[in-house]
Amino acid sequence: MDGVRLAIAGDNADAKHVGEEIIKSVERAVSTMPDWSVDRDNHEGVRVLCGGEHNWFLLRLSLHDPLLVLNVESAEQGGLLTMLKRLRDIISKYASLDCRPMDIRLETTTNA
Repeated sequence: MDGVRLAIAGDNADAKHVGEEIIKSVERAVSTMPDWSVDRDNHEGVRVLCGGEHNWFLLRLSLHDPLLVLNVESAEQGGLLTMLKRLRDIISKYASLDCRPMDIRLETTTNA
């Protein structure tokens, strides 16, 4: 499993609001994708099943810091890269979200 921490600019109250909006945005986007689905049996953030039992990610708010925590797992070769790219496309519109750690992960995964 790979993990990425994405900082949200602003104080904790603002970050929580922005983080919740990003999570809702991911849920809305996933609802339009035929090969991805939201796992409703989840109690924090959004867990998305990505076309297979062992391909998923969990995006959630940190309990103490102004950031989103992303955990990603894929059993398929290239699956991690595909999921990260698609998720990056969804969340990139949020200027207050620092996606550089995700970009670094994409770069290292592409070159691996």
